[in-house]
Amino acid sequence: MENNKTKVPVDTYIGEIRSEAAKKWDESRPDEYKEYRRKWVENPKNFILEEGPLNLDLEVTSYCNLKCPMCPRTVMIRDNLKVNGKKFESGYMDLDLFKNLIDQAVEMGVKAIKLNWLGEPLAHKNIVEMVAYAKQKGIIDILMNTNAVFLTEKLSRELIEAGLDKLSFSFDSPQKEDYEKIRIGANFDKVIENIKTFNKIRTELGKDTPQTRVSMVLMKSNQHQYQDFVNLFKDVVDVVAYSNYSDHEEIIGADEKTEKREKIKNFSCAQLWQRMFVTWDGDVIVCCVDIMRNYIVGNAKHEKLKDIWKNQKYEYMRKKHKKGEYMDIPICSKCDAAEFDE
Repeated sequence: MENNKTKVPVDTYIGEIRSEAAKKWDESRPDEYKEYRRKWVENPKNFILEEGPLNLDLEVTSYCNLKCPMCPRTVMIRDNLKVNGKKFESGYMDLDLFKNLIDQAVEMGVKAIKLNWLGEPLAHKNIVEMVAYAKQKGIIDILMNTNAVFLTEKLSRELIEAGLDKLSFSFDSPQKEDYEKIRIGANFDKVIENIKTFNKIRTELGKDTPQTRVSMVLMKSNQHQYQDFVNLFKDVVDVVAYSNYSDHEEIIGADEKTEKREKIKNFSCAQLWQRMFVTWDGDVIVCCVDIMRNYIVGNAKHEKLKDIWKNQKYEYMRKKHKKGEYMDIPICSKCDAAEFDE
């Protein structure tokens, strides 16, 4: 199949309602930021590979204080599943490793970092220092997702002053009872108060950064609540958004839907040209779907990121995706991305 027939969907603002403040925020960013966002969209569509990823996802911790039923972390712990042959562990990235990875990232030309994957980043005792270090070293877009349970006034102020660029709150229902059934361990009223307080402090400090975003995972049980969700937060944060539910039990399990997915042709995943994931203990994986670490491409404690980024395993995946043959890769065959594009 010809490469130019392969579709590489990159939907920058899919599922988002952006306020006027958010639009102005984007317009006011420096040229370096705008160029990075241009590359985010155009590089994967044209299979352009930079010296390093545009975004480096660093899992600063795999610990989380909540037990959300749709979260793969919850499923792995509940079913006592092994991750790459070992029991799942809740751990924290060493600060020295983090700083080393940031130094390498800057040298490679990385423009953005995201500070979480399976865990809650605000649980890391050094999270403010991590944000400040990355900003001081020249990372232009520092972002994280949080459940906001740990977001005290003190921590809010420190994160803003450290230079965090984007903060996304995960909040899955505008109804207290339903929210607390999904976000098990969180208090509906307290978390809303934390989110509002964060934005109030940002205003008091005279800043428009970090840009704030709240997102819900759309599931059968809550999708009818989306408009109420929008109404709850549209005047509180800069961006209101949703993401589609992915069946992580299916991804962890076997290949029930593989036959269906074979019918989706000419798909290539943008992430292979955009980002790289480093777990709290140094394993490098290619995307957020590989929660079982079935396709580890290297380890950042023993190898340089620049060497991993273009190694044989990574290049094999890119070659397959360029040809639209993503179904030949087991972890990719289980991913919902192609279906969501359809």
